[in-house]
Amino acid sequence: MAAGPSITAIEGWRVALLLVGFVIITLTFEHTIEHVEKRLKKRKGLLTAFRALKNELLYLGFLSLILSVTQLVAGRRGADWELKA
Repeated sequence: MAAGPSITAIEGWRVALLLVGFVIITLTFEHTIEHVEKRLKKRKGLLTAFRALKNELLYLGFLSLILSVTQLVAGRRGADWELKA
């Protein structure tokens, strides 16, 4: 496992700055998507394709999150099993 600073060793302002950055990026991305959908309203075919692409990327991101959490949990349980044996 990667050796890095523990969560208690990181200053609070750095964590807050990171979260604010994530929020700003997310809001900008959402605004851009709404703007593109508004511009594509006249072109029904492109709007349908854009929404399908957006949904597929959402599913892909969700699956990636689930796999990451599963890998993390499996890694912890594997480490626990090694200690017990």
